[in-house]
Amino acid sequence: MSDPDSKTNMNGASDRPWILLVEDDPEIALLLGDGLREVGYRVVLAFNVQEAMTNLVRQKFDGVLLDLHQYPQAGENLVGFLRNLKSLNVGTPVMVMSDQVNAPVIKRLRKDVQGVLMKPFSISVLRGRLRDLLEASKERAEQLSESDS
Repeated sequence: MSDPDSKTNMNGASDRPWILLVEDDPEIALLLGDGLREVGYRVVLAFNVQEAMTNLVRQKFDGVLLDLHQYPQAGENLVGFLRNLKSLNVGTPVMVMSDQVNAPVIKRLRKDVQGVLMKPFSISVLRGRLRDLLEASKERAEQLSESDS
């Protein structure tokens, strides 16, 4: 199914990144999703880890935003799932959103996630951090590709 809003580059590939947003609060998920769509991201919402895992199996995402507030254990399980899912590239970045910077789960996940965004945050901060995260991931992928050549 084609996305009529998608921008394509000269090779016909879309330059609008796909983001999986995992947030259990529907109001927050819609607010964040709309804020990201306004600047060109294609956002798929998942309201729990099971939905997120289903989406990850079906589709390749450029990044994952994962809220750990309500379900820290489930979030940790999702990051482990991401690490092992063969259909995803090694460099798929995961940014955790949390209101507890020193939470034990954050400390355990630090090596498996590429970013931590502390709540509360503005949509402009989220956009900037996500942009930086995706750019860094793209650069890492290009470096890996060059080293394989």
